[in-house]
Amino acid sequence: MTASPDLATLLAPRDTATVKTALLGRLSDKKFPINDWEDGGVARTLIEADAEELSALEASAVPIAQSGFLGTATDDAWLEKTAHDLFEVDRYPATFTVGPMVLTCAAGAGPYTINAGQLWFADPITGLRYTNAASGVLTSSATLSLASRAESPGAAYNLLPNHITTMVTPLPGVTCNNPEGSSNTWATTQGTDQESKELLIQRCQDKWATLGYGQNDAWYRYYARESSVTVTRVAIVTNPGGVSNKVKVAIAGPSGPLDSGTVEATAKYLAERKGNTTILEVAAADTTDVTFTGDAYVQAELADAWPGLMELALEALLRTINVHGTLYLAAIIEKLMEIPGTVNVVITLPATDITAGALGIIVRAASPVHPAITVHSV
Repeated sequence: MTASPDLATLLAPRDTATVKTALLGRLSDKKFPINDWEDGGVARTLIEADAEELSALEASAVPIAQSGFLGTATDDAWLEKTAHDLFEVDRYPATFTVGPMVLTCAAGAGPYTINAGQLWFADPITGLRYTNAASGVLTSSATLSLASRAESPGAAYNLLPNHITTMVTPLPGVTCNNPEGSSNTWATTQGTDQESKELLIQRCQDKWATLGYGQNDAWYRYYARESSVTVTRVAIVTNPGGVSNKVKVAIAGPSGPLDSGTVEATAKYLAERKGNTTILEVAAADTTDVTFTGDAYVQAELADAWPGLMELALEALLRTINVHGTLYLAAIIEKLMEIPGTVNVVITLPATDITAGALGIIVRAASPVHPAITVHSV
């Protein structure tokens, strides 16, 4: 009886040529006249067809074999099935950014009765668009704040304050802006991307910690991320300041500190599950501001689009840095050099690598509104 293949064999499927050689070898051992079979003949054609099908079958077994383990599951569908079937953990979907849009009406204009979904606003640099999710009446020489939602789900829509200044749906005498709220944020609900493979795998692994009676870092991280889809980054410090039995948990979303409502909900969620003797403190992550300045040399035909792509690239880079993580100068340059048309980038600020505090994350400074990286056409 042939032995079952091991995992390494299952993960290394043979190509068609290798399978064909193996089939011919087995037939030769049985005294078949394989050397008398010409190309195009019936016997050789059947062997070649079998080799192609067997190679394809072995290749199809790879994602199935990989799906049995979190560390090797690479196909999205198989990873999600493994997480659901083995850990009862479902992947978080992408969600929408929500925040207030303030409309300002000039003297002599208006009044305007505005219905939900009537207006569209945009960031003139990135082109990202938002629509009002609430209704209201805007009168002359007055302002009106309307809850607004991103056009599509995703963390890219978590723009900084004062970015959304274009009225895509114009109203005579009316301007728009997304003002700063608290902690250098605008969004009251941060949009999220679909949960990454790394975060999904970590959530599955962290769930093991919930089977015991004690609470370690994985326990706090798991329940903090279970409390809200917007909690994507978690830091835990035990016995802070030498206080026995005290645990401090700092949480952040994909694009910065989370609002007080989310912090309170996470604190309540953890408090309902922690040990009776544990002193728990949950807070929004501290922030370390970074300002970007420098020069970019870009092919002339792509120079106009470059600032918007730069904004998106820098925000995407910051989202990858965990609590107490480091923003490396080399990573900034590498990220910007990936933008189409970029010939060279010289960064003057930050001048060195930046590391956030033990309970902190790195965020863009509110001023200047846009990174002061000058684009030079070449």
